[in-house]
Amino acid sequence: MNRIEQFVLDTIDESRPALIDLTRELVRIPTENKQTIGGEKECQLLLANRLKEFGFPLDVFTPLDVEGIENHPRFVPGRDYENRPNVVAILKGSGRGKSLIISGHIDVCAKEPLLWNHDPFGADIENDRLYGRGSLDMKGGLAAAVMALKAISAVGVELVGNVYLESVVDEEGSGSGSLSCILRGYKADAVIIPEPTSMTICPASMGEKYMRIAIHTENRKQYIGSGPKDINPVYGIAKVIDALYTFEEERGKIEPENIHPLYRNMANPLAVTIEQLKAGDVGVPGAFGIPVDAWLLASMRVFPGTTEEEFEREFYSFLNSAIEKEPVLKRNPPIIANEARFLHPHQIDPNHPIMKMLSDSFMKVCKQRPKIEGAPFACDGFLFEKYGQMPVVIFGPGGENAHAANEYVRIQDLCDLTKIFALTMMNWCRYR
Repeated sequence: MNRIEQFVLDTIDESRPALIDLTRELVRIPTENKQTIGGEKECQLLLANRLKEFGFPLDVFTPLDVEGIENHPRFVPGRDYENRPNVVAILKGSGRGKSLIISGHIDVCAKEPLLWNHDPFGADIENDRLYGRGSLDMKGGLAAAVMALKAISAVGVELVGNVYLESVVDEEGSGSGSLSCILRGYKADAVIIPEPTSMTICPASMGEKYMRIAIHTENRKQYIGSGPKDINPVYGIAKVIDALYTFEEERGKIEPENIHPLYRNMANPLAVTIEQLKAGDVGVPGAFGIPVDAWLLASMRVFPGTTEEEFEREFYSFLNSAIEKEPVLKRNPPIIANEARFLHPHQIDPNHPIMKMLSDSFMKVCKQRPKIEGAPFACDGFLFEKYGQMPVVIFGPGGENAHAANEYVRIQDLCDLTKIFALTMMNWCRYR
């Protein structure tokens, strides 16, 4: 490590309290994504003001400000983007060096109906843990990227290539925040997304399919004892649950050589998760008699390299076979609908130059080799690859309970991440 790099890292060490304060500020402002609507504006304006104070030019725009986005095949209609701005900060390089995008989302999943031991928007600190909704996913990673940019600028390092820091809206709902940045023209030679990976450098991410499976009765209401037992859709959905359990088990029997090499250390990479389950009316007086329907929402993951069509062939072949074997389902087959658009997997070559650059920066900071594995989740990474032709790496801090109660991020990881981001910016884009 040379003198300039060490100077930048020392500056980041001195800025540790400011990094923690910025993360807490972001966590304390609720930005829950409620699917058709969101509340990102206040937090985005705070972040924009901080970036402006640090001297970075800004581009603030909503997804619908981007011409042509509503005609794009990946755009999800029916969502309200009023007062939901993206924020892009630019550290302009002096020449023709390689460029870098660090892109994170400011929206978070809902805090309820979970039971928290910490105020979800209190940003409590206990030991090395900073608690709060979005602390891990992914306001901590965004704060680290901001402070890395600030440190480079503060010590007077002049980059040759450009760095773009994107704070986007609606990642938890549609991905249109990231899509709008791509369509607005923000392109780079590499993209880093600081999703929580426990400091594992991930050249790939999973794909994910969401499906709603429902069983309906023929009549609006059957009184107890007035019809055959298997007309109750609850029994049908119970058989569907059994089938999904078996489907997950069968997928888990994949031969070791057929497991994607970046996922061989993952316990259950092809998970099938029942995320919601409901039967009939839930409020009195609607809860009497046979339910009119029963349904579930399931998410199913696929390896990089798997297409939506390939997964659907596998799934429907299995489910149709299960229906033929089960009289309850054969008499009243389930109705299946896509709940959301397929989240494509993504992958780059693990030997891509951006992987080496991140790994070298990691070793300088952490004094050990990084883990290189696939990210165990789906995210916006495929959008940059598919629609922007940009290589994408997923790399962010550790913690626990993203999308769950008592979410927290490890503070030391944020400090290390800030340093790794700074060194990667400097050496990827080059500096004078």
